[in-house]
Amino acid sequence: MSWVHDNIIKAYKVDFEAKTLVMNTFYDDHINKVVEDTDVIFTGYLAHCFEHEITHNIIFDIEEYPMHLFVKNESELLKKNKNHCWPICYKTENELIEYLQKNEYKIFAVDSSCGLTGRVIAKQMEIVVDQKAKEPAVDARCETCMDVKLYEQFSSPGMYMACNNDLRALISSGGFELTSDSTPLDQIKNERGGWVDDTIRHVLRCKTCGQHFTCTVDTYHGGGSFRKGN
Repeated sequence: MSWVHDNIIKAYKVDFEAKTLVMNTFYDDHINKVVEDTDVIFTGYLAHCFEHEITHNIIFDIEEYPMHLFVKNESELLKKNKNHCWPICYKTENELIEYLQKNEYKIFAVDSSCGLTGRVIAKQMEIVVDQKAKEPAVDARCETCMDVKLYEQFSSPGMYMACNNDLRALISSGGFELTSDSTPLDQIKNERGGWVDDTIRHVLRCKTCGQHFTCTVDTYHGGGSFRKGN
C-alpha cells in the first residue's frame, strides 16, 4: 500500500499558472507513535475531476491509471464534460488519447475509503512525507470517561461489534450522549446480514467533561478504530 493509505486530506490547491495541484494530507500512526504530514504534488497539471467531497476525506490509495482503461471506463465522465472542453477540446477519443500520450500526460486515480475521489491528469506525481515523533498525549478525561475502553485498530469485524456493544452500554449508563451517527448503533446490518454502509461512524460525548470519542469503521476495505477526539 502507498504512503498515503488512510491519510486524511486537509486541503488541496490548484495553481493554474504554475500547472500544479498539491494535496495536503495527514496521518496519525498510533501504533508507531509518529505523525506524518504528507504532500501529494502533481506537476505538469492539465485537469482534474473530484467528487463526493466531505469534511472528513480519507484516502485509500493514489495510483497511475492506464490510459486505455481511463478512456474505456470513464466514457460517461468524458461524455458529460466534453462540451466544457474537459480535459481538452477534442473531437474523438482517439484524438484525446493521442494528445495525452504525445504530451506525456498520465492519469492518476484518487480512491478513497471515505469522501473525496476522482482523477488527476498531470505529467508527474511526487509524494513528500514529513514524519515526526508523536508527543505524549495528556489524558484530560474525567472520572466518568477515564475508564472508557479505546480500540486503536479494529483487526476483525468481531472487534467492531464488541466496541459497538461498549458504546451502547456507555449511552445506557446515562453518562454519555451520541452527538453524531452515520448509522444507528442497532441498525448496522441489513436484513441479509450485510453491513448497511461501506463506512460507519459514531461520535460520543462525555456529559461530565465534554470529551468526545469517535468510532470509525471501514466495512468495505476493513479496519477502523475507537479513539478520543472527533
